[in-house]
Amino acid sequence: MSCPPFDVRDYVLGELTPSQREQMQAHLEHCPACAADADTLSLTRTALLSVREEEPPRRIAFVSDKVFQPRWWQLWFRPSFAGALLIALAILAHALYRPVQKAQQAPVAQVQSLSPQQVEQLVRDAVAQAVAQSEARLNTRWQKVLAERDRQLELQRRGDLVAMQQYAEYLQNGARAILRASLSDIRPEVTQ
Repeated sequence: MSCPPFDVRDYVLGELTPSQREQMQAHLEHCPACAADADTLSLTRTALLSVREEEPPRRIAFVSDKVFQPRWWQLWFRPSFAGALLIALAILAHALYRPVQKAQQAPVAQVQSLSPQQVEQLVRDAVAQAVAQSEARLNTRWQKVLAERDRQLELQRRGDLVAMQQYAEYLQNGARAILRASLSDIRPEVTQ
């Protein structure tokens, strides 16, 4: 007798229909290998069901825990510490090797020797120059933004034009079909 298509585990766990269960019982009477598997699975299931349910302990302290704790020098090789150290070194290197920009400063003696009107004029000139430079940068940026927007609008216009041409062709074809149909009703020889 050949082994049925049902699994012995399904039989032991009671997941077969009554007709499949009867077929499996008949098979187990004649197949010692499947019967041994069923007995082993039943014994294992019974043993597992007899174990009392307990909540696992939250933390078990072992004597060997201290053996597995990292040494002080091993902390240097952890990825998080190594990454933080690398970032700190990069910031330090940037601060040390960054070229220093010297501000244009008038010597204190020259400023003190000027009259308040002359100092005010120097300040106005410096502010005007800074504003002009800022406006020039702003105008350059706006020109780039506007040029990009013009390019996008032109692309959109071309796409709309193509879509409109296709729709016009569609309407013309529909109108021609309607015209032919109406003419064929009036004069059948026209459509031929």
